[in-house]
Amino acid sequence: MSELDAIEGALKPSDIAAGIRRELATIRRFWKGTANPPKSAPGGARGVPESRMPGNDTAISLRAEVVRDLAFWVHAFVDEHPDSVQDWVIIDALDVPRTCRFLAEHADALGQWSSGNRMWDELETLAREVRACAAPPRRDTMMMGECPECETPVRAKIHNPGEVKCRGCGITDTVDGWIIRIVGNQPLVTAEQLVPILHKRMGIVATRAGIRQWVARGVIPTAGTDDRGRTMFERKAVFQALLLREARRDGAIG
Repeated sequence: MSELDAIEGALKPSDIAAGIRRELATIRRFWKGTANPPKSAPGGARGVPESRMPGNDTAISLRAEVVRDLAFWVHAFVDEHPDSVQDWVIIDALDVPRTCRFLAEHADALGQWSSGNRMWDELETLAREVRACAAPPRRDTMMMGECPECETPVRAKIHNPGEVKCRGCGITDTVDGWIIRIVGNQPLVTAEQLVPILHKRMGIVATRAGIRQWVARGVIPTAGTDDRGRTMFERKAVFQALLLREARRDGAIG
């Protein structure tokens, strides 16, 4: 049984509650840093001196999105659980750390809530983006897979891949070329092979760990296993599932 198969369908309310607490803690920890993001953060500009507002357009948009989404989840939860606010005098949506503390305090109830899994999924994305903005990773690359000629792991720069060279045998190709070399045109791919395809085709920077979480939460479907026990994915089905998720987030569908 593969790792993906082992965790599929195993989520419990306590898992969702723990995940919600973890993502909220990440947002709280890195929130202050989004007001003055480093140059290597998405957007590439430091905050305006002597101002609380970041000069980075991406950071400004992200901060607004976090405030909006947290406020939505507070209102949605309180509408169904009015007693949850009895010990809270006021919840200011602009006070993100305090809003996070409120939601974290009710994580156990959120884990059993009908919308808890969806909330966790959205918080995970926000937390990842907040962390990337405030403390961007030093290594800005993604794993393409193993070179079919020498089995050396091939990595490409995320934002400016250009020509990608295998450090093992020296073969050089574009990202599209490497996808064809590694995956070919077969409809079924592994989680590792799915990573560069999602980035190239949909602009989604994913990891194998992130894909495992998507599977566990029912965000994307699987398509059985190969003869080595690896979980497989049908590319078109994954694209459709992720597009559906984005449409729901944007409010295009209910």
